[in-house]
Amino acid sequence: MPDPIAFGNIPADSPPPEASKFAQRMARVSALSALATIFAAGAYVHESGFTVYAVLFAIPYVVFALARNSRKWQAWGWALAWLIVALVLTAALLAARSAFHNATRTDIATLIFLMALLLTQAAQLIFVRRTFSGTIAFGRPLFRCALYYICLLLVVAATLPNWYVPPAARPASAQHK
Repeated sequence: MPDPIAFGNIPADSPPPEASKFAQRMARVSALSALATIFAAGAYVHESGFTVYAVLFAIPYVVFALARNSRKWQAWGWALAWLIVALVLTAALLAARSAFHNATRTDIATLIFLMALLLTQAAQLIFVRRTFSGTIAFGRPLFRCALYYICLLLVVAATLPNWYVPPAARPASAQHK
């Protein structure tokens, strides 16, 4: 009798074994942990306007956490995690460079939130990979995810300077009115 869990012996439509179901649940927990980290960072900033950006940043995680289990779900989770790892590493390097020159509480908090997000993405990668055997065709989801976040970064770059006034500049701008 062939091993039902061996590579290629499980039909795509068959329900996954218990270990795979556990991995799916843990991948969703990892996505929810990423959401919690994103909103905790937004709350730490004490700027209500950043909540809009946090919600926009979190939409793919909500879609991933609520989606049905399938190969597309696996590809989306894999692509989302790899893209966020790349973004977080870039942001962490910039924050670390800033912290080495002039360490402030905000720089250290930023690094902590970025490392927490990086850990959630590492867990998501591990558990998404364990859900189904075989290769993960994540090219198209990776492109869509990258396109979404590039558009989001463009929106942030276009709108952030219009409404965000650093707290140190607020008293000076209030006096000129």
